[in-house]
Amino acid sequence: MSAQETLRIAEHLYLSGYTTYPRTESTDFSENFDFKEILGQHTKHPEWGEFAKNLLDNGHNRPKKGHDAGDHPPITPVAMARQYELGEREWKIYSFITRSFLGCISTDATYDSCAIMLESGGEQFKTSGRVLIKPGFLEVMNWHSGEDTVIPDFYVGQEVPVTNSRMVEGRTEAPGYLTEANLIAKMEKNGIGTDASIATHINNIMLRNYVQVRDPGR
Repeated sequence: MSAQETLRIAEHLYLSGYTTYPRTESTDFSENFDFKEILGQHTKHPEWGEFAKNLLDNGHNRPKKGHDAGDHPPITPVAMARQYELGEREWKIYSFITRSFLGCISTDATYDSCAIMLESGGEQFKTSGRVLIKPGFLEVMNWHSGEDTVIPDFYVGQEVPVTNSRMVEGRTEAPGYLTEANLIAKMEKNGIGTDASIATHINNIMLRNYVQVRDPGR
C-alpha cells in the first residue's frame, strides 16, 4: 500500500467520523485529553473490546511525551468500527490506528532475558535468549511481538562439549532497492517535507517518471 493511498484512506476514515484528522505531525496528547471517553467507544469491539475495557476499568498509562504541533491531536480512533463496516484496506488502516492508540496507553511488555558468553579455541561466542513474561502493549500491537528464544540453563565456568563446527565464506552484497518506507524515513531524517506532504512528494516523482515501483512490496 503506497503512502499516498494510505493517506487517502486515512482521510476517508476521518471524513466518515472514525478517526481524527490524519494530516498532523502531533504525537503528543494534551493534558486534558479524555482517554476514558475514547476507551469507552471501543469496549464492545469484537477484537479489542476486552482489552479496552480492562484499560478503562483498571487504569491506563499516560503516553510517552511526543511532539505537539499545535494543530490537531495525534491520530485517534474516536468511533468504533467493525470489520464488515469498512473495506479491506480501510480496515487495515483503522485497525492499525486503533491498536496503536490502545498500545500507547498500555503497560510495557516484560521479558526474562539472558545472555551467554562461551569460549572455544581462544575464540569467544555469544548467544542470548528471551521469554515473554507479561505481554503488556504487545497483546494489542501484536505485530511487534516475536517468538520466544529459549536457551538451556548454564552456570559460570561450566564446560560443554562442542558437537559441531563450521566456517562459512561469504561476500558483501550490494544493497537492494530503496523501499518506500526507507525513503520516507530518509526524508524525515533530512527534513524533506512534512508528515502531511511526504506522500504527495513521493507520488509526484513517480508520476514524473523519476522513479518506478519495481514490485508489489514497493
